[in-house]
Amino acid sequence: NGFAIFWFGVCATGLLFAQAKRFQVIHIGDMAMWPLGWFAKLCNPRARIVISAHGTDVVYANRPGLRPALYRTYLRLGAVRLSAAKVIANSGATRKALARHGFFHAAIVPLAARPSGSAPNAKQNHNQHVPEKFLLFSGRLTRQKGCGWFIQSVLPQLPEEVSLYVAGVVTDASERDALNDPRVRFLGPVDPVELASLRRNALAVIAPNIKCSQTDFEGFGLSATEGAADGGVVIAADLFGLKTAVIDQVTGFLVSPGNPAAWREKICDVNSWSEKERHCFVANAINAVRDHYSWERVTRQTLDVYGLRVCEDSKRRAA
Repeated sequence: NGFAIFWFGVCATGLLFAQAKRFQVIHIGDMAMWPLGWFAKLCNPRARIVISAHGTDVVYANRPGLRPALYRTYLRLGAVRLSAAKVIANSGATRKALARHGFFHAAIVPLAARPSGSAPNAKQNHNQHVPEKFLLFSGRLTRQKGCGWFIQSVLPQLPEEVSLYVAGVVTDASERDALNDPRVRFLGPVDPVELASLRRNALAVIAPNIKCSQTDFEGFGLSATEGAADGGVVIAADLFGLKTAVIDQVTGFLVSPGNPAAWREKICDVNSWSEKERHCFVANAINAVRDHYSWERVTRQTLDVYGLRVCEDSKRRAA
């Protein structure tokens, strides 16, 4: 709530006032908190200030209305006050959005996902509690995420035995009506263990984002990376941060956004795979996630942004 956020600011300011001079680097975890970086610089002019940008903390400034306009001014003031700060963007899409508000020096450090294990045995991909062929959408249900669009435009074109499971929370009322489709099963919030199982058992894990405005975008698309890490076959829109979250043809497939025919073709292609083909793809995807979307890589790149020279053993311990 608002008081908790205010109290956090008070406590963080007090901590910086008392201890900022101890640190070489002070890392601010969200663009909305840039004043803490400015205050830290006042307390310790020699400290390097680093700020993480995630997506929504930047894109909110692009939306219409008085509050976004005020936030836009607030961000641009931060760009002036912290012109020497280093910014970590989670994707190329986020870095591009940062530039619109005056933050031109941003490094891209994609997020990470920890693989849940080795590729499942293809013959054990389905369990008795779910239909043999279902697609899985997980995440917040907003128009931009594209679940409603997919239900209306793509699902009717797929074979009748293919259904859609939806795990998440409805945050946009316009998406709720689409969930009444008889081929859709709305699961609501799902715990991580069950979600990982659903991803492994699904015909495909979908992230069908669409471009529905000039202001909103997907900062990264972590659910797509996690889908591959959990042994799912990921099909995502070739859009925004999903381009960073998915390595096309390796950890999943990028499909033309808002193109029902392209989505139908790719889903039907995956549906035609043999058990061996699926098993090989999933195994290779998990290995690629382990190599490219590792926390060790995030640690290494973040330390590079900090400008610190740290031995490999220290990097591994930090990871």
